[in-house]
Amino acid sequence: MTTLFKEEIPSDLNKFRLLSLDKSDYKKRLEAIEELGKWKCQQSIDILNRLMKLDKVYIVKENAFRKLQRFGENVKLPKKKKGHIIKDINKKILKVYNSFQSDSYSVIDFKIKFKETYPEAYDVYQYEKDTKFDNWIQSIIKHSPMKRLKNLYQIEISFDLNIEEEEIFSGLISYKGSVGSDDQIKITNKTIYINSERSAIINPKDILENDSNTIHIQIIKSLLFYYTYVGSFVEIKSISLKRVKSKVLQEFNLPNPETKLSQVLDSTFNLGTPIGFTPQQLQSIFESNEKSLALYNAISYLLKAKTTKESSGKFEKLWKAFNSIYRYLGNSNSEIDCHIYLRDYIIANESSLTFSKNKVTNLNKTVLRSKLRLRDLILNDYEKKDLTVSFLAFIFRYSDYRISELLKDTLVYREEFLKDIFSINKVESKFNKLTNITPLYNQCKNDPDGVYIKVVDYLNDNIQKNTTSDMEVLAFICIKYAYYIRNKIFHAEKYDLSFRLIDNKLTDELDWINEILETLILELIQTNQSWVQK
Repeated sequence: MTTLFKEEIPSDLNKFRLLSLDKSDYKKRLEAIEELGKWKCQQSIDILNRLMKLDKVYIVKENAFRKLQRFGENVKLPKKKKGHIIKDINKKILKVYNSFQSDSYSVIDFKIKFKETYPEAYDVYQYEKDTKFDNWIQSIIKHSPMKRLKNLYQIEISFDLNIEEEEIFSGLISYKGSVGSDDQIKITNKTIYINSERSAIINPKDILENDSNTIHIQIIKSLLFYYTYVGSFVEIKSISLKRVKSKVLQEFNLPNPETKLSQVLDSTFNLGTPIGFTPQQLQSIFESNEKSLALYNAISYLLKAKTTKESSGKFEKLWKAFNSIYRYLGNSNSEIDCHIYLRDYIIANESSLTFSKNKVTNLNKTVLRSKLRLRDLILNDYEKKDLTVSFLAFIFRYSDYRISELLKDTLVYREEFLKDIFSINKVESKFNKLTNITPLYNQCKNDPDGVYIKVVDYLNDNIQKNTTSDMEVLAFICIKYAYYIRNKIFHAEKYDLSFRLIDNKLTDELDWINEILETLILELIQTNQSWVQK
């Protein structure tokens, strides 16, 4: 019979001994047991006995017991302890909870702090609770008598309106890192009331100064909700912030002799659009998820764009609002993938984007040619021959006769590339990555001019059939063309357009794009409850 262990002292005994003493990671202790079980000596027996009798993780006890049995030792496995394995574990959890001086943290943040503070307790309960570990932590915090530990922060924002008060919204809203408690918010046409409980002691003034503070975020969300719903400028008259327990402990009021109250919007703000908002259409901003963040960012840039008169400055803010929306919907790090998804989304939701559609319905080829510099876009976006397959995919995404007419007129600038497309390196793989043109490769690979002929036939067919898709035109202007303009401005390929003596062709172009893009952003926000993320 083959012996399963050696009856001698292992040369690296000290390594196994140190692993056995690591109370922060039961897996390391299991590793030590596995190795020590290969060497029957008094030192191994002593270490295994200690782990069997004293370790708080039961699988460690069991494994040590089995190794000792195999050595022929007369041992008895201790019974599994009932109740709390670690004394005062709930108090330890709450101590970690109260150690966060910032009120914003994630479960991951909490677990890191828990492991740093109580490594043995973390190790024991990570094993015991297994997949329910996170829920167990949250449950202890949620069901503990936290009320006595918390501070109540009361915020009141008053608007300068001399009318009867009417409620717009009232409800409980969550925040990042909230466990078992939500903030209370009530919004009327004259006042915003926010009640927030936090364990951290926060100077009320710091709430306004720290834009990452979760109460600060609730204030901004409430203001975004208010102004989007009201749709016009209303002056903020005063802001009051209080920290309260059984009495008011700290208070900060605006305006005061030392600090001026700055308005978040100016008197020029007015949505000035037939697109109105109901409270139900805006309440998603009060959630605590990716969609809420997208709305939070998009609405803030949109409202600021409405107070920006400079064409390029307004376009920049509108694009950032648009970017926030399509990044959420496209759910990808790839800008182009997000654009393609949004384009398909816009075309599929024609009935929900009627105001945006109406902005482009009456546009004809002459107007589009005067407004859009398609030649410049093509020469810029498809500058090199290697990009010709992408250019081909771009053409075949559009069937609208107006876009087809513009593309046909500018096709001459890439005719040579199209006729020489099969000389491009790895051309077949490029075709295969773009599903709307993949079949063209096999259809034309033996015909040098085949691709170019297919393009011309496709464009002529759209024109002759008078194929009309207003949503394609809308997507082309707001996504493809606006992105081209965006890159020119943001990458400083154009000088600062506000540095001018009079309006010029580019500012006229931006004003035209801004009007269409703004309408689309408004309708996308209005219909956010039906957003379908990729």
